[in-house]
Amino acid sequence: MKHLFEHTHTASMQDQTRLAKACQDRGYVSIHNTEFVAANVFVLFLGTWALSLALDTALRTIKKGYERLSIYHQRNCVTYIIEIMYTSIVFLLQLKYGFSLMFYGETNTMEEKKGLSYAAVLLTGLYSFELAYRLQTHWQLAVHHLIAIGVLLVAFYNWFDYPDQALPVIRMCCVFVLHASTEQLCFLALLLHRLLDHHQYTNLLRHIHLFAALSSYVLKTTICIITWILWLPFFLQPQDKYNSYIWFWRWVFPVLNFVMLFVQWWASTIFWSLSRRFQKMMIREEDADVLRYKNQMRKSLVFSTVDVSDLDRRKLQQHVYRSFEKPRSHYITN
Repeated sequence: MKHLFEHTHTASMQDQTRLAKACQDRGYVSIHNTEFVAANVFVLFLGTWALSLALDTALRTIKKGYERLSIYHQRNCVTYIIEIMYTSIVFLLQLKYGFSLMFYGETNTMEEKKGLSYAAVLLTGLYSFELAYRLQTHWQLAVHHLIAIGVLLVAFYNWFDYPDQALPVIRMCCVFVLHASTEQLCFLALLLHRLLDHHQYTNLLRHIHLFAALSSYVLKTTICIITWILWLPFFLQPQDKYNSYIWFWRWVFPVLNFVMLFVQWWASTIFWSLSRRFQKMMIREEDADVLRYKNQMRKSLVFSTVDVSDLDRRKLQQHVYRSFEKPRSHYITN
């Protein structure tokens, strides 16, 4: 029965190859052809530009403070919303079509390959648009996007006809792309940081930046460790068992993985610093409230007392002041 299944599977693959060759000879374009992917990226880029215009108009209508932002921060806000939408779609596509590949290393069906190719096109289109749309891009962010695009382009170049020995590479790269598809909370924190009033929503912004930092530290470090585990067999096994495609990932991927982890930790540190900044703002506001309360108590208990001498009044004033005085370390933590 097993031999019959293998024979049928081989015959089916041969029929698909002959059919694809016949379609290519007659000029038909299918999902497997480069021309089809190029057209999809072009349409996606144009659609993303139209979406950015719609989001910019909506933010001007809904949020009054949006118009007071600089054009640089306005475009950043639009980019954050698009990234939340696109990366969520990519993450869902990875779970639906790449679950068996990432967690069990099983060979993908044609339907699963198509689904993951949609995720690859969506993510590369998103990052390409962002690099062009932003007025200013930090070099760390540019490195992050270029590494993600490069991994997808190399890993999925022969996505529909990769050899069997390349399956572990595809699996490793699918896990690696989770760096890019699990950043929704970070984008939400950055969006709220620009749109909300810092003094009115200090506590909310402090907590969302803190959660973004912790989740980024944990998720990105975990993804990096898993990809290192998946990469280790390539390095330990003899080199003559691999072709040039596998050899390339054997030596290039460690560098990409290390750089990506560094960039992700840098971003996590920024969120941690923002959380600490808002915590200090809360401390300063608390100090101001305490000072206002002390002044009110001093006035109500001292200056309303008319039946005491000036000396007694000054003593009573100092006593009330000391009774509400607290050490500075009580408010500011290390």
